[in-house]
Amino acid sequence: MNSKYLLGEKFQHSIKILILLSFFLNAFPHVNTIRDIAFYLASCGFLIFSFKKKIKIRYISPILIPMILLLVWAIVTTVTAYEVGDSLDSLFSHLIRYVILLLITVNILDSPPKMEWLLGTFILSTLIFCFG
Repeated sequence: MNSKYLLGEKFQHSIKILILLSFFLNAFPHVNTIRDIAFYLASCGFLIFSFKKKIKIRYISPILIPMILLLVWAIVTTVTAYEVGDSLDSLFSHLIRYVILLLITVNILDSPPKMEWLLGTFILSTLIFCFG
């Protein structure tokens, strides 16, 4: 086996773990820093792998077109907002972030076993949040 191939597989696996960690920590209100670090590391790794053509990006998803239309509408209406600075911050933190999460999720968690990991992450996060 080629060591570069194994290293690339390990980095792709780490992107999957980081995105699952970001989803897991989304339910907990006091761990924003850890969740943001996991999100940004996963996003940077995803961008690096997509630029190096290690990951073939698929843009096809049933929810992608409505999210992009909502993003365009939000960008257009941000210009007329009363507080443009706050609107831009909300636009990034609430909408652009979720479009990026959608693209990473669709492209990294692309098989039924990986989707089961995602479902298990949501279930475990919800259980710990409810009982913890």
